[in-house]
Amino acid sequence: MVKFHPAATAGEREAVAREIGGTLVGPSEHAAPGAWYLRAPGAAEPAIADRLIVLSPVLEVGNTRCPPQGPTGP
Repeated sequence: MVKFHPAATAGEREAVAREIGGTLVGPSEHAAPGAWYLRAPGAAEPAIADRLIVLSPVLEVGNTRCPPQGPTGP
């Protein structure tokens, strides 16, 4: 899960995901505003979080499971 600055645009969020070869799944309904699920290869690796946290649109990085995507998911 990545928490973005409130002013982060959709394009900035997408750029963060691309930076690590990941995909934005969608905003979290259970976390603070600005928290998004981000699927990334090797997401459990500390290096991924280290790369994410230095990006300007990112406020926080956490490790959690993404919700399953149904047939109508993003």
